[in-house]
Amino acid sequence: VNSLRAFVRDRRPGTTDPRRLGVALGRLGIAVVTVAVGTRGAPTVEGAVWLPWPAAGSDGNRGDLQPLRAALQPIVAARYPAHVLLAPSAYRMTLLDAPPGPEREHARSIRWSLAPYLSEPVDQMAIAVFPMAGPTQAGGARRRLAAISIRKTDLQRQRDRLLNLGFNLQSIGIPPLALRNISIHAVPAGVNNALLSISPDLVLFSVHCGDHLVLSRQWSARGASGRTRVVEDGSLAVELARSLDYCADRGFPVERLLTFAAPLDRDNAAQLREPGAAATVPAPEPLPLVGIPGIHWQTPAPSLPGQSEVTTGCLHALGAALRGTKASATGMEGTIA
Repeated sequence: VNSLRAFVRDRRPGTTDPRRLGVALGRLGIAVVTVAVGTRGAPTVEGAVWLPWPAAGSDGNRGDLQPLRAALQPIVAARYPAHVLLAPSAYRMTLLDAPPGPEREHARSIRWSLAPYLSEPVDQMAIAVFPMAGPTQAGGARRRLAAISIRKTDLQRQRDRLLNLGFNLQSIGIPPLALRNISIHAVPAGVNNALLSISPDLVLFSVHCGDHLVLSRQWSARGASGRTRVVEDGSLAVELARSLDYCADRGFPVERLLTFAAPLDRDNAAQLREPGAAATVPAPEPLPLVGIPGIHWQTPAPSLPGQSEVTTGCLHALGAALRGTKASATGMEGTIA
C-alpha cells in the first residue's frame, strides 16, 4: 500500500444524490461545504459550516471527538461523498522531472527519485503524482511532476478520524488543486491566473492555466505580531514577483491575480507595482467567497470576527467539493486519491 488512493476506501453504502461534501482540515478546525452538482446549471452551495477541533489532551492528541461528531451528524447522515483536503502542514510537495515511461507508472517509478528529498524511508510514505503545466505544453522540453508525500501512519490516522466522524470518504487531496478548481469557475477559460489566499498560519499562492497547475508555493512562518512573516516584513511582494517571473519564463505569464482574505498593504502593493518587479504584474482583484462566478449560494457563509481561517477554510472546502465539476484535459482529477 504505497499510494494515497489505497487509503481512500469507504465501502459502506453511498448515495446517488448529486450533492457532495468538501472538507478542509485546518489547524484550528474543520470546514465543511455541501454542494449540489447537477448535469445542468451551476454548482449550488447548500450549506457551509466551520467547527473547532476539540482541545488537545496532555499527550498532544485530539480530545474527545464525540461533540464534533454530534455536530456533524446532520451533515454526514445523508452519506454524501466527501472530498477531503489535507492541511498544508501534513504533506510535502516536491517538483521533479518526469521519469521515462507511461504516465500511469509515474507514481511507482518516481518513488526512488523522491527518496533523497524525504526525511523518512520512502517505503514508509504514501505518494501521489500529478503533472504540472510546463515547457512541454508551452513548446519546450521535459515535463515536471509534483509528488505529494505523507507518512502512511499519518495518512491512516487522518483517514480513521474522518471515518470516525462519519464522512463517506471518496478522495483525499491538497489545497493547491482546490484553488485550481476555484479558478476554473472564477476565470474564463484560457486566461492564466494566480490565486493568493492568506489564513493566520499560511500564505498559499498558486498559478493556473485552465485546469493545469503551473506553480504552487506556501509560506507558514509567523511573525512576532501573529501575522504571517512574509506579510509582516514586507517581503510578500518580492516573493510574488519572483513567482510571476518564473511563470512568465516558463511560458505562462499571469494575466489575473485574485486575492482571497489577503488585502495587500500599501508597502507590498507599491513594491509589486514597481517597474521591473515582475515581467507581468496584473492589478490584484479581491475574490469574494460568496460571489464566485458560476457558483450559486443558498446559505450564508460562516464567519467569526477576526478569524480568517474560517473563510479561508470554507474557500478550500468549496474547491474540494468542486472536484471534477468541469472537464479536465489533464487527467489530474484521477491522480490525486
